[in-house]
Amino acid sequence: MLRDVAYGDDPRQRFDVYLPALTKNAPAIFLAHGGGWAYGNKDNPGLVDDKAAYWLPKGYVLISADYRLLPAAAPLDQARDVGQMMELPRIPSLYHRAFGKDRAYRISVSPYHALTRRALPMLAVCSSRRPDACPQARALSTKAAPLGVRVQVLPEDLSHLEINRALGQRSAYTEAVDAFLQSLEPR
Repeated sequence: MLRDVAYGDDPRQRFDVYLPALTKNAPAIFLAHGGGWAYGNKDNPGLVDDKAAYWLPKGYVLISADYRLLPAAAPLDQARDVGQMMELPRIPSLYHRAFGKDRAYRISVSPYHALTRRALPMLAVCSSRRPDACPQARALSTKAAPLGVRVQVLPEDLSHLEINRALGQRSAYTEAVDAFLQSLEPR
């Protein structure tokens, strides 16, 4: 394991690398912890252990990253990872705190609005317990199709937190994610 590898000057810009026994040309899984853009870290309980136990023996490298948080860094600086949820009539305060109330700015950092033909294949895992999550994922997939971009939607009957924590545990969910990853590997 490589711990606290720097990718920037800020002390929060660090990642840990979990290595399989054989690492030549190994595919990598990159993990960014949750936390509403304002808290959390690369060692969050439930983030790494099950994923490492599942994918390291299959030859994957696992990378768990920290990043700058609010208020020191704007979400655009963190990951550019907020989608069309910004278009909902009632935006949760969590998003206002992170992205402000400027609609033009929210659109500028939205992966949905930034989607182009050059996008890489994506697996959108969504909580079927959240009424907005899977429709947003399907909208991204629908927009991607005519662009020739593969966006596969995987609804799961898990909470937002459970989606992250359950990944890597022996389950149909983990196997579905694994199948998607294997479909990306050159044959």
